Amino acid sequence: MKFPMINISDTNWEEDLDWYILFDLEQKSYNELVVTKHFFGKDFVDGQGMIYTVVGWKKKPKSWRSWLPNYCNMELVLKKTHRSMPFEEIKSSLLNRIKASKRYGKRESFLFWKKHIEAANTLEEIVW
Repeated sequence: MKFPMINISDTNWEEDLDWYILFDLEQKSYNELVVTKHFFGKDFVDGQGMIYTVVGWKKKPKSWRSWLPNYCNMELVLKKTHRSMPFEEIKSSLLNRIKASKRYGKRESFLFWKKHIEAANTLEEIVW
């Protein structure tokens, strides 16, 4: 499992891009409804093309850092699917999602990401 990972289950990327990219298993203080909506049962592809499904989460024990605003109190649980996605398929899929977004052309981050993906020659370059 190699991070970051990109969500390949959701085709409508109209919300914040944070829901579609996993930089690690730890997540900020979201309630269970939010975690269920945005992560549970979703497939993510890593930088090596391997696909993983979020099958649950576990709460981390409280610590003295729990009061910090960006403290990650949940850890996602992923299961390897034994499926993979080739580079060209990931690249074209991501470009199609970005172009289909209502935010395309309105948000600089989408335009930057599109150029980055178009120039990528490896999966790692796309994910990073």
